[in-house]
This record gives sequence, structure tokens and C-alpha cells, in this order.
Amino acid sequence: MSEVTSVIETASAEDALYVYEEWHRAATSADVEALVDLYADDAVMETYMAVLLLKQDSGLLPGKSEIRRFLEANFATRESVMELDQVRFYRTGYLFDGHTLSWEYLRDTPDGDSHEMSEVLELSGRKIIKHRIYFGWHGLSAGQRALSRGE
Repeated sequence: MSEVTSVIETASAEDALYVYEEWHRAATSADVEALVDLYADDAVMETYMAVLLLKQDSGLLPGKSEIRRFLEANFATRESVMELDQVRFYRTGYLFDGHTLSWEYLRDTPDGDSHEMSEVLELSGRKIIKHRIYFGWHGLSAGQRALSRGE
């Protein structure tokens, strides 16, 4: 398993708010550079979508270069997935305990169903050191459909 070796600092409420807002801005505008900049050099991302998009056996993405590779692949397929599932990136707030920041993009939105997922990020200051992405049934279904189409 990949481990983070960065010195872990505490994260303030301001750090968490910055990451929460900047992650959303960059993710919804497909700004790979801004997203990658949010991560520590030795950060680890864990997501089921790495298996689908990168055709690898593990969902672990150790380090910025692997995270960048995943984000680029994700944004390359996003248009067809967003069109298919009407991804709305609707969220209503976040939780933060001084180290772990989390929020959910909801399936049930004011505009109808959307691709849903939860983001769980461990922070050291304003840097993400670990990032886990969890999908609900609707998001997993979208991933399976994309895989069956060969995306």
C-alpha cells in the first residue's frame, strides 16, 4: 500500500474552506493544473474509477503524476458521462474535524437525479495528502455503462 511520507501539519478551518471551494471550482471547470496543485507531492488518491479509466488492477494512485494521469483520463471521458447521467455536482456543505474534510455530491438534486459521490480528503495545511472517492449506486451504474461502451 502506498503511504504518504509528508510531514503532517494541522489544517485550519480556513484551509478546509479553501480546499472545499477550490476543488469544486477546478473540478467543475476541468482545471487539471489547479487540482493537481491541491495535492502534496506524495499524496495518494483512491478511487474505483482508476480501475475503469486507467485499466489497472488497483484503485490506488500514488503521487501527483499518477493523480494527474487519472484526472486527465477522467476529464477526457467526462463529456459523454455527463451527457449520459446529467452530472450536476450539487452539494450542500462539508464536514471538517481539523484533519479530514468530506462532502457529498448528491444524487437527488433540485434538478433531478445526478451522478453521486462522496469525497473524503485528509489535509495537511492546504494540501491534500490522502483522497478517497466513494460512489453510490447511480455513480457505479454510470461507471459500468462507460466500461461496457469501452470508454
